[in-house]
Amino acid sequence: MLAAERLKRIAEAVCQDGAVSITDLSARFAVSEATVRRDLSRLAQQGLLKRTYGGAVSRQTASVDAPFAVREQLYVAEKRAIALAAAKLVSDGETIVLDAGTTIAELARALRNHSDLTVITNSERVMNELYDCHGVSVFAIGGEVRALSGLPAKGDICMVGPVAEETLRRFRPSKAFLGTAGITIAEGMSNTNLPQTRIKQLMAEISTEVILLTDHTKFGHVSYSIVAGVDVLDKVITDRGIKPEDKAALEERGIEVVLVEPVPEELPPMN
Repeated sequence: MLAAERLKRIAEAVCQDGAVSITDLSARFAVSEATVRRDLSRLAQQGLLKRTYGGAVSRQTASVDAPFAVREQLYVAEKRAIALAAAKLVSDGETIVLDAGTTIAELARALRNHSDLTVITNSERVMNELYDCHGVSVFAIGGEVRALSGLPAKGDICMVGPVAEETLRRFRPSKAFLGTAGITIAEGMSNTNLPQTRIKQLMAEISTEVILLTDHTKFGHVSYSIVAGVDVLDKVITDRGIKPEDKAALEERGIEVVLVEPVPEELPPMN
C-alpha cells in the first residue's frame, strides 16, 4: 500500500472510530510502529486528528460535522463511485441542479464529458469544475457568497440568501442531486448550515426527481438544521457500508437505493 493511501485510511479510521492505537494500526497496515507514529504526526500537522499517548483521537465529534477541507480527504473512493453512478443517470440535453458538498463536487467532475447539459448550482466548486466544458452550460444562481465550512480559502464557497432563492424558483430541472451532513429515517436529511438548508429545500421543490448522494457514514447522524424528510427522495446512491436496516427502511418508503463499490483514485485531486 502506498503511503498516501495509508494516510487516507488512517484518517478515515480515526474519523469513523473516534480513536486509534499505534499497535492496532501497525498490525492493520503491516508497517512498523515507527512508521505509524510518523503517519499520525503528519496527519496531526494537517489538522486531521489529535495525537495522544499511544495513538490518536478525532478532532471532530463526528465526521459529518468536519470542515470541508477534512471531509474532502475522507472516503474519496466511495464518493467517486457514488458520483460515477449518479453521472450515469444524467442524459445529454437535461437540465439538472447540483447542491454543494464533497460528493457533489465529485459528480461535477464526472459530468465533464456530457453534451448539451445545463447545470444550475450555487457551489463555487461545481462552477470551477464545469465552466470550461464545451458541452455544459453552467448557471450560477447568485446571492450572498459564504464559505459554509472552514476558512474561505478551504471551505465550501456557495451562494445563498434571498437572491439565490428567487433565482432558483425560475428553473424547473429534471433532477436535483443533493448531498447531506446527516440522514435518519425519523428526521430525514439534515445540514450544518441554515442558509444552505433553504437552498437544498428549494432544489428539491423545483425538481422532478430528487437524488441523494451520500456515503454510509452520514446515516444515523442528525445535524442541527433539518432539510426535509426522506419521503422527498426518489433515489439514494450510497456505498455498501450502509446498514441493511437503513436500506430496507428507505425501500419500504418507495425510495430506490443504489449501492456502489469504492473505485480507485484514478482522477487527479481537485484544485
